[in-house]
Amino acid sequence: MKIAFVSEDKLNDVSVWSGTTSNIYDVISKRNEVVSVRPSGIKLFCGKVIRKFTKWFKLPDLEAFSDEWIAKVEGKSLSQKLKSHSDVDFIFVAAEDNLIEFLHTDIPIVFLNDATFNEMINYYWFHLTKKQINIHTRMDQTTLDKSALILMASEWAKNDAVQTYGINESKVKVLPFGANLPDQFVPHQLEADDKVKLLFVGVEWERKGMDVICSMMDKLNEKYPHQFEINVIGLNGLDDQKFPDNIKFHGFVSKHTDAGLDKMIKIYNESDIFVLPTKAECAGIAFAEASEYGLPSITYDTGGIGTYVINDYSGYRLNRSATAMDFADTVSDLANDHEKLVKMSKNARRLYKTKLNWDAWEHGFNKLTHKFDN
Repeated sequence: MKIAFVSEDKLNDVSVWSGTTSNIYDVISKRNEVVSVRPSGIKLFCGKVIRKFTKWFKLPDLEAFSDEWIAKVEGKSLSQKLKSHSDVDFIFVAAEDNLIEFLHTDIPIVFLNDATFNEMINYYWFHLTKKQINIHTRMDQTTLDKSALILMASEWAKNDAVQTYGINESKVKVLPFGANLPDQFVPHQLEADDKVKLLFVGVEWERKGMDVICSMMDKLNEKYPHQFEINVIGLNGLDDQKFPDNIKFHGFVSKHTDAGLDKMIKIYNESDIFVLPTKAECAGIAFAEASEYGLPSITYDTGGIGTYVINDYSGYRLNRSATAMDFADTVSDLANDHEKLVKMSKNARRLYKTKLNWDAWEHGFNKLTHKFDN
C-alpha cells in the first residue's frame, strides 16, 4: 500500500514521542510505500513563542485561540500538499489531532493516539480554562469523527473514544505500542542469597512516583535489611535530601548513544522487578520494555496501563489509593516467592514476544488497514 504519513516532525527523529514515531515509521515502511507529508511548519516556528508569551502574561485563552489558528493554517497547507499525493491509499496521522480538524480531503484517514483530550483533563493537564477545553474537545471530536479508522494504544483510550465521544466501536481498534529498546535479553535467575534488584525508569519525580519509591525502600530496609536495592534511571537525587546507599541514581541515560544504551541494557538484564508507581500514564512503553527484559511490573492501576501489565500474570496493578507500604509488601511477597517470581518473569517475556513488540504492532496495523488497499 501507499501511505501518506503526515507529521510536523521528521519521521526518523528518535527524540519525537520517546522514539515511538520513528519506530512506527520504520515498521510501516517494511511492506508499504510511505510518503512523508509535512504541513507549513508554523506550529514548530510560532507555537513555542506563542505558548511562552501566553504563559508569561497569563493568557491561557489566547493560547487556545492560537492553537485553533495554527490548526486552520496547517489544515489548509496539508489540504493543498495532499493534492499531489492523491494516489495514496490512506493518510496516517499519529497523535496530532490539530492536523486533521481543518484538513479537507477525500482520502481515508487513519488516526493513532494513546489518549483522548477528555482523559487528559486534570490527569496530565491541569488548570485549563473553559475556552481551552471547548476548543480542544471540538478538535478531538472532529478528528475522531473524520477518521475512517482509529488506532488506540490501550483499552482505556478506546473506551473513552466510544463512551465520551460517541464514536462507533467498530472503527476504534486497540493496537498496543512495542518496546523502544533493542531486544538483548539475557535470562538470569535470582538465587536465594542474592540481593533483589529493583528498577525504576522515569524523568518526572512527582508524576512517576519517586516519592513512593523512597518511602517503599525505607520500609523494605526496615523489614529486610540489605536485601533490596533499586536502580533509578532518568532522575538524580534531590540536593536537599539524603538517600540510602541502596537507591542508586543514574540520572538521564540516553538510549540513543552507544554508551547510554549499553548501560541501560546492562541494568535491565541485572534487574529482577520493575517498580513504577506512576500517577498518570497513557500507554506505558516503559512496561513493554520491562516485559521485554522479563521483569514483572508493579504499578498503580491507572490510565492505559491495564493493556501493558496483566494483573497476577505479568505483574500487579495496585489500587490508586495504595500506599508505599502496599508497594513494599507486594515487592517483598513476590521477591520471596521464588516460584511465582520465575513464572511472572516468563509471563512478562511471553507478553512482550506475543503482543508488546513492534513486529506485532506492524502485523496488526497491516491487517487493520488492508481494507484501504486500492
